[in-house]
Amino acid sequence: MALEDAEPISFRHELAACLLAASRFSNAKWKVEAISRTKKLLEGDDDPFLNAWLAYRESSVMRMSGMTEESERVLHTFLRVKATPLAEKSELTQRFNAKRGDLIISLSENLVRQGKLAEAKAELIEWEQLSTEISTLEKLTSRARNMTLGKILRLQGKFKEALEQLDSVLQSGLLNDYFKGTGWYRVLLSEVAGLHCELGQPVEAEKLLLQELASMREKGTQNIATGRRLQMSLAETFLQRNIDTLVRPQTCILVP
Repeated sequence: MALEDAEPISFRHELAACLLAASRFSNAKWKVEAISRTKKLLEGDDDPFLNAWLAYRESSVMRMSGMTEESERVLHTFLRVKATPLAEKSELTQRFNAKRGDLIISLSENLVRQGKLAEAKAELIEWEQLSTEISTLEKLTSRARNMTLGKILRLQGKFKEALEQLDSVLQSGLLNDYFKGTGWYRVLLSEVAGLHCELGQPVEAEKLLLQELASMREKGTQNIATGRRLQMSLAETFLQRNIDTLVRPQTCILVP
């Protein structure tokens, strides 16, 4: 892929965006190649959003390849060295702020893996939306940030606070027709149900899970990954009450 210097900036930006979006798919070799091509396209380019997106995807690809230290270095370099100068050179946009938030979430998740829960929480709390009128991208970032905060509270043993945190995310998500039934929604549902069980509320957990599993069973999708996760969460509610899952086929529990 050879581009002349005279190519319009808008074209380079569009091509870079396409490559970054495409880097989520195919095999590892293609992911690395897409990132490499994007880096060449953005040499000397100070577009804040695209550079943030590049750092996010490069870090993700490195982490998936087992290069955890290199992945974390990319996150630190962008957030601690590049982010502020880039934002100062141009107007701070909501989409750049959202992508910067994605990078902060990735960094926090790395800290969680290292057991540095307090540091991870501090990183997450630092991010906030730009104005009272939150953009769609910032909404997605805010949801992911709040879900990670809930995970940290759970790992700290603060089950009540974690439930309040994640339940608020769940309730706000239900106001969005596009959220219910998604993978994110089902993962969140499983987390909320698990916290109900931690607090000795298995019946509440069962009510949440059965509704979504019934919907999935109608569509024949109950055995996809998120469906099986919900079934495992449901089994936990039965185990907590010493109920035999084998006699409850209507609940979609997997039986060997």
